[in-house]
Amino acid sequence: DYIAKIVILIYASYWDFCVDWSLLQSKSKNKWLRDKLILKNKSTYFVAIVRDQTQKLREKTNTMLKVINSILSQV
Repeated sequence: DYIAKIVILIYASYWDFCVDWSLLQSKSKNKWLRDKLILKNKSTYFVAIVRDQTQKLREKTNTMLKVINSILSQV
């Protein structure tokens, strides 16, 4: 159960960066972003990415702490 939660957290992070945000696209005409952008101001995307990942990191940290506390309480 704990390993599954950790795997899910890692996969969710991968999905956020590579699929949702299409980051790290080496052949994209927009550095670090996907080719097709809706907004003209690229910095808006980076601000949104940082904000989104900060919030998700907080959630993931809370989940990991719960998992660790649960493991330690069983020892």
